Amino acid sequence: SQLLTVVAGSGWKIYRLIMGNDKIPALKDKTIYSDWKKKVKIWQIGTDAKKEAQASKLIMAMSGKPEQVAIQISTDKIMSEEGVENLLIELDGLFEEDKTQSVFGAIDSFNTYRRPRDTSIDEFVREFQQRYKTLSQLRNKTAALYEDGILAYLLLQQANLNSEQQRLIRATITELSYENMEKALKRTFGEGVNTPRSSTPSSASSNSSGGYNYKPDTGVQIKTETAFYESDAGETRE
Repeated sequence: SQLLTVVAGSGWKIYRLIMGNDKIPALKDKTIYSDWKKKVKIWQIGTDAKKEAQASKLIMAMSGKPEQVAIQISTDKIMSEEGVENLLIELDGLFEEDKTQSVFGAIDSFNTYRRPRDTSIDEFVREFQQRYKTLSQLRNKTAALYEDGILAYLLLQQANLNSEQQRLIRATITELSYENMEKALKRTFGEGVNTPRSSTPSSASSNSSGGYNYKPDTGVQIKTETAFYESDAGETRE
């Protein structure tokens, strides 16, 4: 309670001394470098750290290859007013060398992704979009990497639906576009719809031919009764 009183009475300066100045952007081997650089610029605007100390703070939040490269920079360059710029020059060289490998990884991550059985359609769409965004950023492309109709097709394929569910979605699409495909998937199998999270349709029942008979929820209650018939021997059977 005394600490809270001190903080409340003296303002944010004492609070920052106790809790730490600000949240420094962390840089690891798997961090998206372009995103990290954007966060550094935002951090520089809001931090109270002097320019001479900013590079050293960033280095202390690094690990893996970025840290190994950063600690090789001379302290004179790190502690200067251009410390962050000097740090970025060295890191640009590191990540430029690894850029091609990162692109390969992003392509694999996007093209091989399939919706896990326990993932909802809405969660799948968000993950699909994030992986596509990551790939686009690594390729430095402002235009779409895939034609809109192709991207819509990939969204359907990677949703991990069975053949009957795919046919159901295709039947509702009048014009092939990513927007229409996303809407159709969410409308049919999205959150709030009484469908399973796996690729086995809950609104379908298996028939003798191995297919599925869909029973959409029309809001109509159907009454079922047991039927009886009389055999040739005069016995009554169900």
